[in-house]
Amino acid sequence: PHVIMFVIDDLGWNDVSYNGAEFSTPNIDGLAKSGIKLNQYYVNRVCSPTRSSLMAGRYAYNMGQDGTVITNGHPYSLPLNHTTLGDKMREAGYSTHAIASSIGKWDLG
Repeated sequence: PHVIMFVIDDLGWNDVSYNGAEFSTPNIDGLAKSGIKLNQYYVNRVCSPTRSSLMAGRYAYNMGQDGTVITNGHPYSLPLNHTTLGDKMREAGYSTHAIASSIGKWDLG
């Protein structure tokens, strides 16, 4: 099966119509209906530690992430020695693609 993961900063519970938004989000609703919603995933207060935790399956603090945003030019990043979700997907035979650079942000160094 195909795996598509959206990491959306500042998306509130009622910001999609399947949870009661006052506007329609039919494409997101359709994807959610036919897939798996991670609706009890707890996040950090800023994006970089949250993304690191999701990608590596570890607490951000245990990877040296102190709660700051990692942007271009910072001397630290998601540690390269950690196995990521993408690594495991490739081991399972998937082709992986990150499109954050073209439609969003990466913020992992």
